[in-house]
Formats: sequence, C-alpha cells, structure tokens
Amino acid sequence: MKEELAILKKKVFFWAGIIVSFLFLYLFLFGLNFTFHGKKVFYPGINFGEVGKAMGNANYFYILPYYILYMLAFVIRAARWRYFMEPIKKISFSSIFSVTFIGFMGNCILPARAGEVVRPVLIGMKEKVSKSASFATIVIERVFDMVTILLFSGLILIFFKFPSDFEAGIGKSLRAAGIGIAGMTLLLVIFLILLKEKTEQVLRIIKKIFSVLPEALGNKLIKFIESFIDGLGILSNFKNLTLSALLSISLWIVFAMSAYVMLPAFGIKLPFSSGFLIIVINALGVALPSSPGFIGVYQVSIEIALKIMNVTDVSNSKSYAITLWALNMIFTIIIGMFFLWKENLTFKDIKKSGEDSGD
Repeated sequence: MKEELAILKKKVFFWAGIIVSFLFLYLFLFGLNFTFHGKKVFYPGINFGEVGKAMGNANYFYILPYYILYMLAFVIRAARWRYFMEPIKKISFSSIFSVTFIGFMGNCILPARAGEVVRPVLIGMKEKVSKSASFATIVIERVFDMVTILLFSGLILIFFKFPSDFEAGIGKSLRAAGIGIAGMTLLLVIFLILLKEKTEQVLRIIKKIFSVLPEALGNKLIKFIESFIDGLGILSNFKNLTLSALLSISLWIVFAMSAYVMLPAFGIKLPFSSGFLIIVINALGVALPSSPGFIGVYQVSIEIALKIMNVTDVSNSKSYAITLWALNMIFTIIIGMFFLWKENLTFKDIKKSGEDSGD
C-alpha cells in the first residue's frame, strides 16, 4: 500500500509539473490578452521572425565570460557541499564536483527534480557513507540557498531602483515588503541556531504544534525535521558555518553576474544590480513544479524580471530568456554526461538511484 501511494505521489507530481510547464510555455509562446475588472491584462507572445533576427544579431562573444562564471558557480557549489559533508566524511573535491554535475544534469533530464536524490545516493555509493545523512546535507544546502535568496530579495526591495512608473505605483509597499523579508530571514537564522543548540526543547514545541495534524502526516514531518537536524552538524563548527555562509553569498553573486554578463549580447542596457533581480525572480519561478529542465517557468520568470525593469523590446527579452536557458541546459547536460561516463555509470543507475534514497 505504501509503495503504491509513493508511486501515485510521484505520478501526481510529475503530471502537475508537466501541466505547469505546458501552461507557462503556452504563455511564453502565445501570450495573453484580456480585460479583467476593467483593466487590460497583456502578456506578449513570441514573434518567431523577430526573435530569430534578434538571436542572429546577438553578440555571442559574451558566452565565454558567461560560461566562466557558470563553471565558477559549480566550483563554489561543490566546495560548499564538501563543507556540509565534512561532519560525515572528508571527501575529495574532485569526487564532490563530479557528483554535483551529475545531480544537476539529473534535474535537467529527469522528472520531479530527481537530481536532488541522485546526488546523495551517488556520493553514498562512491564514498561508502550514509545516504540518509548525505541527503540531510542536501536539505541544509537548500536552506542556505533559501536564506540567501530571502536576503537578496529583501535587499532588492529595499534598495533597488525600479523604473519610475513601477516605483510610483507600489514603491512604498515594496520597501515594506523588503523590510518584512529581511526580518523573516533574520528570524529563520535564529530558528536554525536554536534548533541546533536547543534541539530537544525546540523539538518538543514542534511536536506539540504538529499534534493537531493527522498522526501519519505529523510523524512524517517530525522524521523530516530530525533528518534535517542531522545535517545541522555543519553548525557545530564555526569555521565551516562561516565559510558555508560566505560561499552561499558568493554563489548567488556569481549567478547574478552571469545573468548580467549576457544582457549586452542582446543590446539590453541595465545596471549591474539588475542581475540580482533576474536571479531572484528566476529562483521563484523554477521553485514551481515543472517539467525536467524547468521548461516554460524558466523563460517566463526571466521575461517578467526584464519587464519589471522596463525592457520594452519583446524580441530581445524572449531571445535572452531562450538563450540563457539553452546555455544552462546544454552545458550542464554535456558536462554531466562526461562525468557520468568517467564514473562508469549509466542512466539506468541514475534512475535506480532516484527510486531508492535509503541506505
């Protein structure tokens, strides 16, 4: 019964992702144009001729610095994961780096973000470490990413100079939201510290809160939090905690730089700070359930960010969004395939790894 339920959940998540991607891809390609409560809602569709012309006129010299920054992001991500794994086992950077690329390749080609499961399972296979403990480090990694994104979101809303017409409409609300997000980020950090330092007390409070939920759901959430606490071993070492925080901030700065460096390729002139807005909105977009490779949600989120910054040339916006997505997918899949071959693994191994995250 449990296995059947698990299969059903995977199918639901898979098809939900396919539907969401289809809807966003339809929006990106064909647009929307309707009136709602007297207000016109318009999102432009794609003009293939104009987009083809924009892509043909693009300056692809910028791909070189883009890929240098993209590779640097993977180096930083692998270095950070190595620090997260250190309480479990000290692992060589080369081993961590190859598994990182294989995992992210899995997110590009496998459903339901299976790459997030592939990484801890493969590192467990290679290094003979607990796969469940390794999975806890992936959870911690996502928390560090979430905290960093929240921090950048708050700072953007407080300090980013939006176009005057956008600013005039909801400027004060944006500033208030930014302060609220910054405060929420601080509270989240405090909660994580308390969870590590006062584990038993915090768990007792959490169990009382979850007691109002159905027993099966409550137990599942408690088990997840306990697994999460295992990964908090990184917080017991101040050096690793500090380095991991600095690496997290550096990672998202590099992402912002890579988003910014490709803008001139399509004649889009924006300030450097625009790179941060692009990656924050893109991160929110790809957090939605979607197909492998984040098709549709990736492109629309990029275009929305450019629209907020008053980029009016639709063809250049869509060309930029398509190119950025293609550069990411092609590079990640090619390098991931190389490491897959180097590790003497197959797609069948990846699929099996995705189906079994236990020890």
